[in-house]
Amino acid sequence: MTLDRVGIIATRQCVIDTFKGLRDDLLKVFGTLEPSLKEDRSVVTEWDVKVEDTLRKALEKEFPDIGFVGEETGKHGNEKTYWLVDPIDGTNSFVRGIPTCTNMAALIDDGQVVASVIYDFIQDKLYTAIKGEGAFCNDEKISVNTTREPGSFIAYALSSITKFGLLQEAG
Repeated sequence: MTLDRVGIIATRQCVIDTFKGLRDDLLKVFGTLEPSLKEDRSVVTEWDVKVEDTLRKALEKEFPDIGFVGEETGKHGNEKTYWLVDPIDGTNSFVRGIPTCTNMAALIDDGQVVASVIYDFIQDKLYTAIKGEGAFCNDEKISVNTTREPGSFIAYALSSITKFGLLQEAG
């Protein structure tokens, strides 16, 4: 199944509507949940599963020919054209109330990413892209900063093992 641009936009809109429709509920539980541990020792919450199930069901209803691969529930349907989903990217942050978590999805068609959606539900920022058309934040075109001087950025990391802090200063 190869999707045309109209099909890509339609299925992407279903993802956007579903993610945005869950925002209020996610904000209510942000920073208040007790996680469970998956077999690989990574954290998961009931909301990871709920977001994933809600999106899968919405897509199955509107686009039954498009498959779904979720981080929490695995493969469903078409394995050539499917949405690859991380329902809450940054679950550790979500559990701790740190505003660095998002809903993420990528539409895969014949082994190629053809569209993506990243929804920062904390800041209500929507990042979207369609292959060959660029990336957007809240419908405004975005691009890579090419004017930065070497040594002028700092990278940070957050993990359950280390404290938030300076990792590396480029230069």
